[in-house]
Amino acid sequence: MASHGIKDRVAIVGMGCTRFAEHWDKGLDDLIVEASEDTFASAGVTKDDVDAYWFGTAQSGMSGITLARPLQLEGKPVTRVENYCTTGSEALRAAAYAVASGAYDVAMAVGAEKVKDSGYQGLNAFPIPNDGTARTLTAAAMFSMVAPAYGKKYGVGEDELTEVLARISWKNHQNGARNPRAQFRKEVSTETICASPRVAGRLGVFDCAGVADGAAAAIVVRAEDAHRYTDKPLYIKALSFAAGSGAGKTIVILGAGIAGMASAYEPVAARASSIPSTTTPGFPSAPSPPRTPTARPASPIRAISWPWRRCTTASRPPSWC
Repeated sequence: MASHGIKDRVAIVGMGCTRFAEHWDKGLDDLIVEASEDTFASAGVTKDDVDAYWFGTAQSGMSGITLARPLQLEGKPVTRVENYCTTGSEALRAAAYAVASGAYDVAMAVGAEKVKDSGYQGLNAFPIPNDGTARTLTAAAMFSMVAPAYGKKYGVGEDELTEVLARISWKNHQNGARNPRAQFRKEVSTETICASPRVAGRLGVFDCAGVADGAAAAIVVRAEDAHRYTDKPLYIKALSFAAGSGAGKTIVILGAGIAGMASAYEPVAARASSIPSTTTPGFPSAPSPPRTPTARPASPIRAISWPWRRCTTASRPPSWC
């Protein structure tokens, strides 16, 4: 079945967001309430006027209760979604399609994360149980394998590819310097970006996203109803999603294009989360995990050796071991 899209059929009539920073003085509930109240006020509605909610979070909650509790929602459906780096966009996509289908008149998408209280420098993903043979790669490491494969496929040299990636970071920092709610508010030159220490492969410090606490929300309605809420609706032009089988070059691509974005907010840019497979031709293969010798008797319980337990206080802070 073909996708018929929702171009100009759905409009955003209210938005709100917190400042993105290390909010040591605020909890997840505080961030959700702050962004939501801004959004309700922006659209001129109350929480009871919203028919359904979609909540996106990757690490800060496991169900819709995470949103329903701080907003004290009663009798409202709340759907929690998660999709790696595109979680917030996934919440907006679901809310938009729910409105476009006619299932609801008013829907709200909320995204929130509170990840800076863990004591870890980066994201502290939930340890999903496995048999101990799966790859243990960081997000930066996975993306670092995509970059050279992209360059090889399209004939982009390594130096040129480094400069192209640097332009992306340069543009983002320029936007952040002008946004009072951005985490980093300082312009950075492409020379500084290219000369920054490498994190994984050819990706440097400025090629990788910062980690911060924050929340954002948007209320969507059908286009024909938009002027009941605001005289400056933002019409959604495109939303897309594609998923692979796990053996392809691209696992997830999700993007949103919005026309007429208010100057107080950055345009919603297309985002892509590409996770290479070790079985995909053209992608560097990750080292194979050591195999259990065939002479070793099989055990009904396989022990898992977690990598962060193999460290010493001499090489890492005590809290890491």
